[in-house]
Amino acid sequence: MRERIESKHVTKEIKSRMPVIPVEIVKERGCTFCPYYLGNYEKQPRCMMKTCAWDDENERFHPVLRGLIPFYKEKMEKAEEKFLAMKKIQCHLDKHFVC
Repeated sequence: MRERIESKHVTKEIKSRMPVIPVEIVKERGCTFCPYYLGNYEKQPRCMMKTCAWDDENERFHPVLRGLIPFYKEKMEKAEEKFLAMKKIQCHLDKHFVC
């Protein structure tokens, strides 16, 4: 199995577009224990995979998850800007307050 994406990192918009797992399948295969199980959204169990990892050895994530790439890229860029600003402040403080 590949590294998993945690359910809490998937936006509500993306969750609403993910495949619904029939309740019978959830009970039969124990989907709630699968690392690709996305949880319930809109009262329906959801999966992150294009086809069930139970059936498919290639384990392909559902293409809808690609929508997370620009979302997290933007978050990362903002975090990087904030980090660089804090680093600049720290450098100034280090120069002026040498112990």
